[in-house]
Amino acid sequence: NPSGYRVVKIPELVGRTQRQVEPFLRALGFEIGTVSYRPHIAPDEVLELRHKGKKIEAGTELQITSVIDLIVGDGKDRYREEGESLDSLNIEEEILIDTDEFND
Repeated sequence: NPSGYRVVKIPELVGRTQRQVEPFLRALGFEIGTVSYRPHIAPDEVLELRHKGKKIEAGTELQITSVIDLIVGDGKDRYREEGESLDSLNIEEEILIDTDEFND
């Protein structure tokens, strides 16, 4: 290794919380870079790790002191049917309102 730093395999961290992952990576000798949020049902669940913009898979070897960015869930998304938009959730209510107007 020309830089003199040893390499460490990245363990499977996707699915754990940010609070678990950050100290673990620091203990291995890595630095935490940018933390970005993505819509996901579980707040602070680690969805992806990146190094220099590239996704890191479990088993990837990186030099210690490397900067690792985290993509975590924001907790704002919720379960919904595939292809369902937020606007479609109120369609039944609108249909009921329109139907009631004709029944008067």
